[in-house]
Amino acid sequence: MFDQFLKTIKENNLLDSNEVILVGVSGGIDSMVLLDLLVRLIENKKDRLKVVHLNHNLRGSFADRDQSFVQDYCFDKGIEFYTETVNVTSLARKQGISIEEAGRLARHSLFQRLMEQTGAEKVFLAHHKDDQAETVLMRIIRGTGLDGLVGMTFKDGYIIRPLLPFSKAEILDHAQKWQIPYIEDHTNYENIYTRNKLRNDLIPKIETEYNPKFQEAILKLSKIASESVDVLERYISNLFEKAVNTQYNGYISLDARFLCSLDQHLQIALLRHVIALVQDNLYGFERSHFEQFRSIIDSKTGKIMEIGGIVVSKAFDELIIYKKMENSLELPIEVNAASCYYANGFFIQVDPKGKSVLLRKRQAGDRITLFDKEKKLKDFLIDKKIKQYERDFLPIIEIDGKIACVANLYENKDLVRQHDIKLVKNGGYDD
Repeated sequence: MFDQFLKTIKENNLLDSNEVILVGVSGGIDSMVLLDLLVRLIENKKDRLKVVHLNHNLRGSFADRDQSFVQDYCFDKGIEFYTETVNVTSLARKQGISIEEAGRLARHSLFQRLMEQTGAEKVFLAHHKDDQAETVLMRIIRGTGLDGLVGMTFKDGYIIRPLLPFSKAEILDHAQKWQIPYIEDHTNYENIYTRNKLRNDLIPKIETEYNPKFQEAILKLSKIASESVDVLERYISNLFEKAVNTQYNGYISLDARFLCSLDQHLQIALLRHVIALVQDNLYGFERSHFEQFRSIIDSKTGKIMEIGGIVVSKAFDELIIYKKMENSLELPIEVNAASCYYANGFFIQVDPKGKSVLLRKRQAGDRITLFDKEKKLKDFLIDKKIKQYERDFLPIIEIDGKIACVANLYENKDLVRQHDIKLVKNGGYDD
């Protein structure tokens, strides 16, 4: 199995030399075999290997047992070990999601924090061929498009799955041959989750009564879907190159007129492509969401919609898609002494000189003085062709109820001079 594992790693470019990686290890047979294979692969460079274990706090003493087992194994092998305990049941209840989904969110949150902490760029997980068949079948039952039939891939953002070519039987054989210790999770045999019901009931029933090679048939369907998606993706990538105006981290703008020339199916396919670029995946997005986003293409300028942290808006002849950013001026900042701030990509310096000074975002009814006349800030920003989504991120300095500055777009020269105001843009609004 090791030789085939090494071949999979090389052919799919899953691990670079000297790359630091995290390995998700539950203590079960799949993850323990994965850890064994990676230890053999990396040999004397085990400092590149970091094991992460999430205690889901679902099975009481059994969960604590699993954590101790993995921790002791890593200590014995000289491997760095990281763990965290999360009350997944409570998390699911608070967010109104399933326990499985809450567990997934908790794991990925831990992965991302540890990647920043350790410098790792990838997380290796132990999904295998049987898991793939279950995943595709589960998506078919729930209703899926062509992409859903593809199932899991070797690379999915920072997630790496090198065991996808191997069956559960092959993993078991390897564990027995090399006497790899592991913990058996008794809940795998309890039909309390959808995946368990498929594994323990539905798939065996289909294999017994309809097709003994059902899992192979599902995997063949997945392979055909993958080939079809590859062809479509190449076509959509070409359309994207024609449509894109601007692209940088978390932000893409498209030519709305070009989009209008496409039929609805291609518009949706292109939106899927763009959103996957913006946030690295399409998890949580359904066909209905893309149809809602598509409706903005033909709308008037100023239309805006947010779903799942992704914002789509129409601004003049552009369709703008971006990942929702945190606004550091969501709450006003009262400035009581000479201070410097960094907000939404701007360096700001101001000295109140005994006056009431607020650093804030725009508000309804804001007005500025331009050529000795009052003008609505909204109209001013429209004249400046500032896109709607950018407007709430522009820092405004208000002194005794008067607007002294609007980012680097407007300044009241007298107020700026009196209060030593300096405001400099540093990069884009995504900083």
